[in-house]
Amino acid sequence: MDLLFPALGTLDSVLGICPQVQSEEAELLSTATPCHHPPETCNFTSFREGEGEEGEEEEEEEEEEEEEEKKKKKKKKKKKKKKKKKKKKKKKKKKKKKKFAN
Repeated sequence: MDLLFPALGTLDSVLGICPQVQSEEAELLSTATPCHHPPETCNFTSFREGEGEEGEEEEEEEEEEEEEEKKKKKKKKKKKKKKKKKKKKKKKKKKKKKKFAN
């Protein structure tokens, strides 16, 4: 088939079927192996059904990482706020001391 479409590539690429997936039988599409293209650049998303479980695990990991990141930010913000409050209190105390000294 390469000879029919030399400028366009293989027939599979012309039809939009990932070269890694064998499209001879419809059954193979449901049990297709994951596409070898990176998900961001793959044009064959409809044929990447075998990626389901791995994709879910990656999403869960990403969500966990995001939650951890949010917790860290929240903790940092809380710590910063506490430090600022302490500094303000110290400044107020110093000002009071100075007032009594005069």
